[in-house]
Amino acid sequence: GNEGSGVGELQYPLGITVHNNRVFVTDQCNHHISVFQCGGQYSHTIGQSGRLNHPLDVAVNDNNQVLVANYDGNCISIFTLDGNHVKKFAKTGFVRDQFNLPISLTIDMYGFILVTESGNNRVSIFHKDG
Repeated sequence: GNEGSGVGELQYPLGITVHNNRVFVTDQCNHHISVFQCGGQYSHTIGQSGRLNHPLDVAVNDNNQVLVANYDGNCISIFTLDGNHVKKFAKTGFVRDQFNLPISLTIDMYGFILVTESGNNRVSIFHKDG
């Protein structure tokens, strides 16, 4: 995508993952995920309508769900591959199962979700259902 805030454009892209020949790119300043075909053609957007607030990282699990580290939202937001919101988990805080500025995530080979948090200076591990 080109620089900007229009359809298929990016303004501060950070996280990226590839799943089934689709490229998912977090766009921190446009507050959504842009999805492209592997050839670079824009496909669609995930997270419009205020669902994301500075998304920093993205991953796709074995259930074909898109997980997003929602930095200022202090949660992990989950969407279908087509962009429908499924749920979010965790909330703002400092104790177990709460987030303070999640910045990256990954899914291990068992489906566990690992999340790094800059505000709590830790790595949190969640069951694959959150």
